[in-house]
Amino acid sequence: MAQPLNVCIATAELAPLAKTGGLADVAAALGAYLHRSGHDVRILLPFYSSIDTEGLTIEPVDFLQEIPISIGSAHGHFSIDTTLVPSLDLPVFLLRCPEFYSRGALYTSADDEHRRFILLARAAIEMCQRMGFAPDIFSCHDWHAALIPLYLKSIYAWDKLFANSKSVLTIHNIG
Repeated sequence: MAQPLNVCIATAELAPLAKTGGLADVAAALGAYLHRSGHDVRILLPFYSSIDTEGLTIEPVDFLQEIPISIGSAHGHFSIDTTLVPSLDLPVFLLRCPEFYSRGALYTSADDEHRRFILLARAAIEMCQRMGFAPDIFSCHDWHAALIPLYLKSIYAWDKLFANSKSVLTIHNIG
């Protein structure tokens, strides 16, 4: 194998934790495959209230708690926890922001639905930045994470940590 890659996967679904369709299966399989192949993979998933936490040990990441964020005129905080998902043999980072993700469903028709996934995109970059983790690839899944490439070239363009980062946007179902 060539030199191992640093990969950040940002996804709204991940089997077996949060699944409405094929996105969850593909994101999980990709993360697990890359990890087994020796790459350093960091998956970020919203910590939906619908996730069954039985059997999971969820730990806060000490330096990723109560991170301030502004989305438009709205100001708030988010935190990131981690858990090992046995079926993936891979740690998963959970984006905790109850005002956005404690709604009983992965997707809603709420007026602020777009803000939930703006947060996912921003939090993926913030997480890597605060970890000092320079992804070779940001793997962005569906519209939920589609702003990551834009943010890397605008809001975070100043940060040399991401100077060599590339992004891949995967559309799972265009129909």
